[in-house]
Amino acid sequence: MLYWQHFLELRRRGTQIGFGVSPISWQAIDSYLRVKSVDLEDDELDLILMADDIAVDILHKHEDKRSRMNNNSNK
Repeated sequence: MLYWQHFLELRRRGTQIGFGVSPISWQAIDSYLRVKSVDLEDDELDLILMADDIAVDILHKHEDKRSRMNNNSNK
């Protein structure tokens, strides 16, 4: 399995605190690797973390845009 497939599976499980999207937690990564018996190289883990940072940033921007649109429609 390629690193991005691991990332997508971890991201699909979602990490959400309150009403916002959060980065994949270290606990979730550790649990996933143990349950799936996956041994990632350091660079593969780095790529998963970078992909998650990008995904969270995009999702936050999307949430901000949606929030602004909702606020404008309520005026």
